Amino acid sequence: MADKVQFEVVTPTQLLRNEEADMVVVPGADGDFGVLPNHAPVLSSVRPGTVDIHEDGKVRDRLFVRGGFAEVTGERCVLVA
Repeated sequence: MADKVQFEVVTPTQLLRNEEADMVVVPGADGDFGVLPNHAPVLSSVRPGTVDIHEDGKVRDRLFVRGGFAEVTGERCVLVA
């Protein structure tokens, strides 16, 4: 079992971020959702909002996104913006 989530932000032309996090909170179309290690697979549209990247129980970084899609597997969260 993994204890981190591999988080990636990609655009049609480049990879913007590729890092590990304890948890990632994504602004989904139906509300914010947290992605932890071993999360069930999900494909969701993403509304404009803030993505919170958590480390050691605190928000380590925040990103603003204008929308897109999130693909979640047990080990990864890929945000296509």
